[in-house]
Amino acid sequence: QAIMAVVLVVYCIVEEVWADHWVPDGYGIGFRREEPNAETVAAEVAPHCSNSSLHWFGTGPRPPSVPAVGCEPLPPHRAEHRWAHRLLLPTYVEELTLRTEAPCSAANNSACPAANLEVVGFKCICRSRRAYYVEHADLQRVILSHGYEIDLSKGSGARMVRGHSGADGHFEGRRGHLEEKEGDLVTMLRTQDDRPCNVGGKHTWHRSDVQHGIEGTLGEWLACAGFDMDDDPRTLLKDSTFPQNLRTMGFELQFTLDYRSNLRLVPLGAFDVICYVTTQVRAAW
Repeated sequence: QAIMAVVLVVYCIVEEVWADHWVPDGYGIGFRREEPNAETVAAEVAPHCSNSSLHWFGTGPRPPSVPAVGCEPLPPHRAEHRWAHRLLLPTYVEELTLRTEAPCSAANNSACPAANLEVVGFKCICRSRRAYYVEHADLQRVILSHGYEIDLSKGSGARMVRGHSGADGHFEGRRGHLEEKEGDLVTMLRTQDDRPCNVGGKHTWHRSDVQHGIEGTLGEWLACAGFDMDDDPRTLLKDSTFPQNLRTMGFELQFTLDYRSNLRLVPLGAFDVICYVTTQVRAAW
């Protein structure tokens, strides 16, 4: 089975805490997938499901053996694959089914087209292929949770600062003995040219909004990067072997988290953190 998929990747970059710059470690960063909302599914227009010949291609190092025919849902255990800070979401599937019969005879292989039949010793192997797009791939919900951890004691763990989007405040103290402090963590979603970008209906998410994560459709997260799933990947990288849309080829959607701190005057020493989230699309088979 061959699967073209989306990989979501998280990077943390140099941050500013108080009046200095520090390189944080990611803390509690993760993605999860949820099924699309019923109302968005009802309003969906999906021409690739009814006319998948629009997306057929026959060149490249791994051209599909058969054109994709329609859209199909995936069972939950195949709809997502998670590891570390990555989430893999299939958008196009090509399935290979092998049926083996032994001993080989004309009778038990009569249903297998000659082009798909291979004789190996006393065994007959029938190969069949089919391909399809994943139903409602654009509308599946991707939920982001994120946080940071900084060692202000340069590796000794004597002075740690930690924050998370799902926590009520941030935490300070020695490693293993952190105390909760007052402070907010605001998540602001931006485009590559630093404009606000709405995901889940808003571009600024306060702690009160993100108890269950920052939620939006895959299509919304992709739009923040300036792309649609039916856009041509050759705009990213000129390669004549690429298919004509990201939905068929797959792509990598990279998330960048940039944390900036703001000191409060009251209470003394308290601070808020703003996390600027941007997304970027990279070509990937």
